[in-house]
Amino acid sequence: MLWPSLSDTGRAFSLLFSALSLYTRACRRWIRFGDPFRFDRAGRHLGIGPGNKDYETYKYKEYTMSITQEAKEALIKEYATKEGDTGSPEVQVAILTSRIKTLTEHFKSHKKDNHSRRGLLTMVATRRKLLDYTRSKDEERYKSLIKRLDIRR
Repeated sequence: MLWPSLSDTGRAFSLLFSALSLYTRACRRWIRFGDPFRFDRAGRHLGIGPGNKDYETYKYKEYTMSITQEAKEALIKEYATKEGDTGSPEVQVAILTSRIKTLTEHFKSHKKDNHSRRGLLTMVATRRKLLDYTRSKDEERYKSLIKRLDIRR
């Protein structure tokens, strides 16, 4: 049966009302976000992915939250105490400082990214522990490190 009978009018009106509310929600999203096709039928935002047209511009952006391999190698070369040194506190603190700086830049435009904020706090705590260790072992290394990295006032 194509059309609902008189006994099904309540159900027909509820179906019509739900269709209209979905349409108005889609129109509001169009006005607010510009592209209604970035939402699925349940109203969830699809985000950035291979199915979206913004993916190619997002995928090859210049800004990254993580440190690149070349920058990491340059930091290791600059802060290494001897040849082949990758695990000394100076190198670890330099890498952590670089990652912390990029994350703080990330938070200027993504204020509600609390998951990454938790990782930032973990990195800051790890850097603090490494600096405390360096300070307890050799005060001069500690002072030269914080001066070179410019992390204390």
